[in-house]
Amino acid sequence: MNFLLSGLPAGSGSPPSYQRSTTSPWEEESGSSFFARAVQLRFFQELSANTAGIPVPPEVDDGITWLTGALPRHWNDELGCYLSFEPPWKPDPNKNHDPYDPNADIVLAALYGTIPAEDEKHPFLDAKLLASASAIRLIWTDAQATKYPVNAEDADRGFGPLLGRYPSDYYDGDTNDPQTPGHPWSLCTSAFAELYYHVAEDVAATSMVPSNPLAVDFLKQAKSRSTDAADSVAQALCRAGDAMLRGLIFHSDDLQLGEQFDRETGFERSLANLTWSYASFLSAVRARPAWAP
Repeated sequence: MNFLLSGLPAGSGSPPSYQRSTTSPWEEESGSSFFARAVQLRFFQELSANTAGIPVPPEVDDGITWLTGALPRHWNDELGCYLSFEPPWKPDPNKNHDPYDPNADIVLAALYGTIPAEDEKHPFLDAKLLASASAIRLIWTDAQATKYPVNAEDADRGFGPLLGRYPSDYYDGDTNDPQTPGHPWSLCTSAFAELYYHVAEDVAATSMVPSNPLAVDFLKQAKSRSTDAADSVAQALCRAGDAMLRGLIFHSDDLQLGEQFDRETGFERSLANLTWSYASFLSAVRARPAWAP
């Protein structure tokens, strides 16, 4: 808390840490991160509402106000999604991470942080979040330059797809032989499945199906429409999440989850037994509604 609220060095007059540049959750590019801002905002909100007797400095309210105003600035009408870093921003030219959006860290931000939403009690129904999520999924299933061949095969098997991080990702565990467009990540796929479950819960809780045009593609990817009954849409979203988790289990190495799967064969590659992969899978399973089909 003290670090986020203070400038560096203390008393220098620099803005507080939550207003300054940070790295993406992938630890490779720096800027004004949507993910970092969403997580910081959630921290400040929960600190402000704490009932454990933790003192809340008055600057926390300033942080909540500032971050709440900053996150909407990440929206990009042209791409139809939130941007990983607030514009104007360009990736480091020495790292070849262009394009960096749509980026799966937006889904992580929705799960771990607080994102802009018209209905704060049901944030997973926000149309711009759903548009961002559908744009991310399209990279790996439809975009000719980046779609994973394994996803077409898995679709024939009745499950999937596996998802990656961002369009220009080339990290494959072998820094001596980087390959574009990289490979699917277990944690990205689990996070997206968890998103489906949370959206399903919000649809069921409100008996409302997102009707904003920005949400059309997201619903379509889950084989549903805004004109369908709420219970039908909620169940379809759960089935979409289940299909992703089934893909992870199918491609796992005897139920062991590494960092990535090969985009062609589906075999595991890169780091073995990655803790984040297991944590993301378990988080998705725990988020699955008890009433899911």
